[in-house]
Amino acid sequence: MDLSITTWFILLGIVCVMLLPFAVPGVLEALLSLGIASFLAAALLALGVLPDAWPAMLSALAISTLLLALLLWKPLRKLQHGKQKQQEKNDISDFVGTRLTLTEAASKTSSSTVQFSGVSWQLKLAPDCPVDFIAAGTEVQISSATVGVLLVTVPGQ
Repeated sequence: MDLSITTWFILLGIVCVMLLPFAVPGVLEALLSLGIASFLAAALLALGVLPDAWPAMLSALAISTLLLALLLWKPLRKLQHGKQKQQEKNDISDFVGTRLTLTEAASKTSSSTVQFSGVSWQLKLAPDCPVDFIAAGTEVQISSATVGVLLVTVPGQ
């Protein structure tokens, strides 16, 4: 079975795309660039833009892989290492400023839980809270909200 150069480059592109889910960061960008470049080289050969010769195709593959890697590196890095917001800004969260009554005691050294808005939240005292311990039954104010965590403080202090 004798495969054409176009077929080999299409197969290379398919293999690269199939390996993408298993690639580690750093290799991912190179593998994606190689896959796209091999499809591009196969298309250029099929359209007659590139000659049907291995040296020309390998050169086109190397150059297009390098160019694609340079073009895709920064956008893919940004996607992989997107800025994770650890704490929502006060003007964004709808919960900030809401008051609730503690069902468990809360302190700065340990966390407790509270049922709020139909969800069981981990409750922590905010770093700027003036007290180190708040007893159960005390009304507190939410100062910040993150995924699954409410930071509270004593209202009016």
